[in-house]
Amino acid sequence: MQLIRHCFFGVLLLASLGTNAQQNLQFLNHWGNQESEAEIVRSDSTVHTSARPMLEWKAAPRVKSKEFYAGSEYGSYSWFRRKLWHEHLVDIQRPDAEMPFHFTIDPLFRFEGGNDSEDTSDVFLRKNTRGFLVRGSIGQQVTFESSFYENQSFLPTYQREFANRTGVIPGSGRHKVFQETGFDYSMSSGLISYTPNTHFNFRFGHGKNFIGDGYRSLLLSDNAFNYPFFRSGITFGKGKFQYTSIWAWLQSVNRVPRSSTPEASFQRKAGSFHYLNWMPHRRLAIGLFEGVMWQRWDSTGTTDFDANFVNPVIGANTLVHGLDDPQVNAIIGLNLKVLPLNWLQVYGQWMMDESSETGYQGGLRLLEPVGVEGLFLQAEWNSVAGQAYDNALPLQRFDHYNQPLAHPQGGGFREVLVKANYRYKRMFTRVQYTNVRQEFDADGVQVGQNPVVADFTILPATTRTIRYTSVEIGYLVNPATNMHLALGMVNRDLESGSGTSDQSTRMVYLTWSTALRNIYYDF
Repeated sequence: MQLIRHCFFGVLLLASLGTNAQQNLQFLNHWGNQESEAEIVRSDSTVHTSARPMLEWKAAPRVKSKEFYAGSEYGSYSWFRRKLWHEHLVDIQRPDAEMPFHFTIDPLFRFEGGNDSEDTSDVFLRKNTRGFLVRGSIGQQVTFESSFYENQSFLPTYQREFANRTGVIPGSGRHKVFQETGFDYSMSSGLISYTPNTHFNFRFGHGKNFIGDGYRSLLLSDNAFNYPFFRSGITFGKGKFQYTSIWAWLQSVNRVPRSSTPEASFQRKAGSFHYLNWMPHRRLAIGLFEGVMWQRWDSTGTTDFDANFVNPVIGANTLVHGLDDPQVNAIIGLNLKVLPLNWLQVYGQWMMDESSETGYQGGLRLLEPVGVEGLFLQAEWNSVAGQAYDNALPLQRFDHYNQPLAHPQGGGFREVLVKANYRYKRMFTRVQYTNVRQEFDADGVQVGQNPVVADFTILPATTRTIRYTSVEIGYLVNPATNMHLALGMVNRDLESGSGTSDQSTRMVYLTWSTALRNIYYDF
């Protein structure tokens, strides 16, 4: 095994001597990336799409070019008009320099106000998010980006209860109390990406990753909060194989006890994720996944570093430790994507954890079907057993910051979701319906989701059903930052086995925002 590791890193070192590759990373944004994916499907190229964020597809920017940049007329626009409707706030380009350089700065914000007619507290629901995004590239090989968000929010009942129960805002980390019933929280991310040639990509940053071709992922998703990570990607076999390794530094929201500092550090853990994707044909992709959680702290203090953590060979740690080693928590899985037609995508996933609990996903995506430009439809089914991702040791659970690293529901559920998105020029509409059936124990805690203790003898005592519907109609103001105005509605019902509604949300809101990331409130 040592020889394999030395050879592997030797190959990486030699590859770094290459040149001539250009890279830009897409945002993790389901809505924003659909047109890019439609262009990929219609092309004759073999493009790996399931390890995200992926390198930006060069043929994709239909939404950023011919429709919004009107030739000579655009050049006559005033500075204010160009910045509001078309461009980045700051955009410095030196393409002809000895070392080409590109640098952009944009504001990030979400100003939203709404009302939930079912909320008896009479709280005016609102989100006040301000921040910035810096992106740039140096030469043809190095890309960097950094962002920061500061937030104050007053949330609908079900999101407020989630934040109070878990100590975190969905996808956005820990929070502080703001004006008694609100939440104050911040979020930052950063990344440096290096692409020495067309075969290799290396990233070091603080952010999120996603493995899969669906809306959800049962393997690794962007549901939880940001985390530090190092990621390597290798494409070989004439582009038919792509191998991705991610080493992540994770944590719980529990602090280390007996600390002499005013704020003790958090209990740490680590995750290593390896994914091998094979495309024997541009219409077929088969992926193999391995994820391992490594405990880095116990009651005696920080645990010894396990050298197997850095092992880059997929499956090696599962073979060494098995699926029942008390020192680690291993998960294996498969990802499948088939393209029967240029506008039809069939996809699915399978996962199994150390307790032999399994999960399944199946889905269909219609990418501008029968030539209807701007129309995207999706239907997806997810089912995961009750104790999947769980572990008797909290620091070996498949989670981060008290949120699952895969599906937002964790384990113990069945879900059906349907989505539709249509854009005509700058007008758009988005519709989503989700139906989730959850398994709960006798204490009213979702099976496998107790953030304090795991008991594998607990069996489901009851079920609950969540019906979630959202509709949004809006106008895209600036495609460079996805700045838009939108009017939306969310209906959510939580029903127990009796058939009566235990909790309902009827929210109408108006938002002005720059939406570049996925945040999941459909739980």
